[in-house]
Amino acid sequence: MKVYHKISVIILSCLLTTGIYGQTIHDALRFSRTDLYGTARSLAMGNAFTAIGGDVGAISVNPASSGIYRHSEFVITPGVDNYTGTSDYLSSSSRGSKTRFCLGSFGVVGYIPTGRKTGLLNINWSVTGNQTAGYVSGTNATGSNATSSWLASKAHQASVDGYGSGSLSYTSGAPWDINGAYQSWQMSNFPNGQAPDPQDTYYLANTENLDFSRPLGRLNHLYSRNSWGYTYDFAANFAANVDNKLFFGVNLVFQSIYYTDSECFREQAVDKSEFETGFEYMNYSYNRTTRGMGFKMAAGIIYRPFAGLSIGASVSTPTWTKMRDFWIQDVKGYSELYRDKKQESPSPEGDWSYKMTNPFQWNVGLGYTIGQSAVISVDYSNTNYSNVVFKTHNGPVGYYNALNDAVGTIMKSSHSVRTGLEVRVAKGISVRGGYNFRTSPVEAKELEMNYIYGDDVERYFNGQNTQTWSLGAGFRTGNFFFDVAFQQQIENVTEYKLFTDYYDLRMTEFPEKTIYTRDGDPVQAPLLTERFRPWKLLISVGFKF
Repeated sequence: MKVYHKISVIILSCLLTTGIYGQTIHDALRFSRTDLYGTARSLAMGNAFTAIGGDVGAISVNPASSGIYRHSEFVITPGVDNYTGTSDYLSSSSRGSKTRFCLGSFGVVGYIPTGRKTGLLNINWSVTGNQTAGYVSGTNATGSNATSSWLASKAHQASVDGYGSGSLSYTSGAPWDINGAYQSWQMSNFPNGQAPDPQDTYYLANTENLDFSRPLGRLNHLYSRNSWGYTYDFAANFAANVDNKLFFGVNLVFQSIYYTDSECFREQAVDKSEFETGFEYMNYSYNRTTRGMGFKMAAGIIYRPFAGLSIGASVSTPTWTKMRDFWIQDVKGYSELYRDKKQESPSPEGDWSYKMTNPFQWNVGLGYTIGQSAVISVDYSNTNYSNVVFKTHNGPVGYYNALNDAVGTIMKSSHSVRTGLEVRVAKGISVRGGYNFRTSPVEAKELEMNYIYGDDVERYFNGQNTQTWSLGAGFRTGNFFFDVAFQQQIENVTEYKLFTDYYDLRMTEFPEKTIYTRDGDPVQAPLLTERFRPWKLLISVGFKF
């Protein structure tokens, strides 16, 4: 419990420092976690290529991979990225799905023989692009509720945070969703003489009734969220081959990040006569776009002590990235009581630049080739996500101290095991399979399912590990080759809340100057449980020359 309390204090401090729509622990994980796409061949074998090499997708895993080549090559890998999930919310089940085209990889490898028979046999170069993360998702949830309200949660938050009505403006620093709810007349001050304390401090949502016998009317909740984006590594690579036993290489990597996210939450009255305000609906929307450019370096080796066996290792520096966020929010609705008011309030567009340092990563691997008939490989990689650090671009020193402390406390090292198999079944035809297992980068046992407020919902870090399986096949004839691969994540489950738990201010007694004292239990926001199994399909077309 002491650890739990410490973490909660850090998170609260982080929120007060960065604001609801600033960077969060979820951003630290989202923009630092690697999920390599590569070529169809490398994906089909689980990207277990640290010790194998000889593949454009493998160059992002181990820079020594290009040293294996005995020819020049061009390859391009288009594909499809899909997210399919089922959401359970308020005893209702909804299905969400989103599909996007992607470019898993492309690249050119140049083979330069030295003409020597011993020692340095060839020096190779390559220019490649590999997608190292994808952000496709689509979530839908609906349900009926008569016990809690998004608007009531925001009214409670504005009350206990002490925002007077004069401070709820777009220049006050108050969270945008609270500002929008107030400016659009979706919540207002308690009527004179009926507030628990001075009138300007306490707010009542349009979904709440002063008549305690009917605190809320029936509400339909509708929620949707869609995101898309990628992290893409562009690498300039140089590698060398010594006696066909030792291969080593380096990458200079320029990283591009793009992420866009749109969210909508709607509360709608089943019967507006159940609300004293004549409440009909409230609609909240949030749109965000993030762009980033970064740089890192990587180095690796592959060693073949005897025929068939390969040993590989690689390491990459942290990625130093400049990021920029753009976002806009809107709250609108309609209640009969305020029919002569403008019941909509879009925010100005937010624009914020910052820096992010992603963690150091290392890989080791073993591979074994059985003549011309099969290849078996296994990789291990380690990334310590507690080392993610945010800094302002031109902002105040210490702005991200609380967030960085929270990342250091909650995040941990993630361990990944990748395995792959390739079998030649006929001349020029191979079949492949792979499996990945990755441990959670979150100290879930210490959080005990406590939520961490991030983005614009409360998402639980439930500490689940991630598993994927993959299958594929390849065809080679002369200088042409064609590969296809399919990878799917084994079903994972995440739980979160669309708004915070809160206390009913109308029914709570506040002793003088102790407004944070709570009597009774809080109103529980509904829990959304989402089950999802994303998959990707890649096709590679290549030529040797």
